[in-house]
Amino acid sequence: AAGRRWGSLSGYVRRRAPISLQLSALLVRSTRNILRNPMGVRARFGQAVVMAAIISLIFKTLGSNQQSVQGRVGCLFFLAMNFMSSSFGVLTVFSGERAVFEREYALGMYETGVFFLTKIIAEFPPSIVFPLIQAAIIYWSVGFQPYASNFFIFSCVNVLIVNSGMALGLLIASVFPSLQVTLILAPPLILPLMLFSGFFINTNSIPPYFNWIKYISPIKYGFESYSATEFRGLKLHCDDSELQASPACPGGKPCICPIENGEQILDSLGVGGTVVGYNLLYLVALWAGWTFLAYLRLRRNVALQAAQRSKITDVGIAQPL
Repeated sequence: AAGRRWGSLSGYVRRRAPISLQLSALLVRSTRNILRNPMGVRARFGQAVVMAAIISLIFKTLGSNQQSVQGRVGCLFFLAMNFMSSSFGVLTVFSGERAVFEREYALGMYETGVFFLTKIIAEFPPSIVFPLIQAAIIYWSVGFQPYASNFFIFSCVNVLIVNSGMALGLLIASVFPSLQVTLILAPPLILPLMLFSGFFINTNSIPPYFNWIKYISPIKYGFESYSATEFRGLKLHCDDSELQASPACPGGKPCICPIENGEQILDSLGVGGTVVGYNLLYLVALWAGWTFLAYLRLRRNVALQAAQRSKITDVGIAQPL
């Protein structure tokens, strides 16, 4: 526990332990909490595996005919929606952690930055390993292009989408004072990021007054990256029933295959010019930015609470005996 010394009339001014001691103590406690109550980690692992199993069963062995196009696009967008599930998963968990943090901060046990850094370090292994496992199950079960480079990019996108969703959930949970308010206001804040991701409306057709939303949508960057990784270089064919008629067809029989390659699909989605490397950087930037804003908001919260306690103490001291 930290020592303390006499300060102003507002009471004791607490002197916290060195940063290194705070960090090591919190890391040890986080590790012990996981070992004593592994249900949270198991639940996240189960969520990743069950989601992968559901997607794999629905979109198993898509093939390369015209019918597979809709399945591929739907599967890739569904994967990008991992962002939303990870965001909502953080809301309830962090609300409880926040209450513990605010109480212990008021007791002078550690700094806000140490708490945040410890949380990121403790969350790092499962937030990397579980999305990688999920990506491996889905990629090879669905039958995406069987190239190691494509699978590597696919896995990186999945990890970044999950982590950016967790960062936004952390920010929202830090802004609102109670879990009830957080759960009410989170959906209208997150849903626009899905609506303007490029799946429901072409990104080139978004009204100007809503156009800015797409630039802060991890779902957009994830969906574009998934699509570019899968459809570039993809060759498609038509079954006999999928051929279309044309005056140029001999004997009047259908002979035209509408979509012969993945580039046509990318152009129809308006993402033909996607640079996957830039999208990965944007996802990293969103994760870092939202995490930093969550830290600043939490720091402001405890500062306001400390000022309020100080004011109450000063008023109590000023009262005549």
